[in-house]
Amino acid sequence: MDRRKDTIFKGTSLPKEYLEMVQALFNKNFKKHLSAREVFLAFGEVFPDELVMAVSMKHSGQLGMTTCYGSVDFPLANGPKGTANQVQAAAGQCIDAIASFFGTFFDEKRPVDYDNEYRQMWTAVELEKNKKTYLRINRDNLELDAQADAILELDIEKRNKKKLN
Repeated sequence: MDRRKDTIFKGTSLPKEYLEMVQALFNKNFKKHLSAREVFLAFGEVFPDELVMAVSMKHSGQLGMTTCYGSVDFPLANGPKGTANQVQAAAGQCIDAIASFFGTFFDEKRPVDYDNEYRQMWTAVELEKNKKTYLRINRDNLELDAQADAILELDIEKRNKKKLN
């Protein structure tokens, strides 16, 4: 998953149950805009300095997805106390901004020329005063990326085991 910040920190995936809840929320709220072959998928990671969420609209039979990333500085400067509360607040802020994008995306009849319609670079948006979220829109297939990463990790583990023997 792409990050806005170029640091060496490793991330931790958000809980599967939480991401499934986000998917269900997007699928329910945008149901009237989806064809029978489309579904939303959610991804998220928290880093010591950033939280990144991505929601992708998967088109069955196509490799490319419509993916909107949301990123906020973590922990939030004006956020609640406690790690779980901080993660939830930061993720909620990203989800609101991503939902706003998809609302506009559907209102504008699904524009496909992203180079002209949307920026593929991180762009700051402020839905509420002093709550800056960075968005990036592209055609990333994060589901496929995750599968490829898992295969590569297995291969690395096998090579390391062979070196030990």
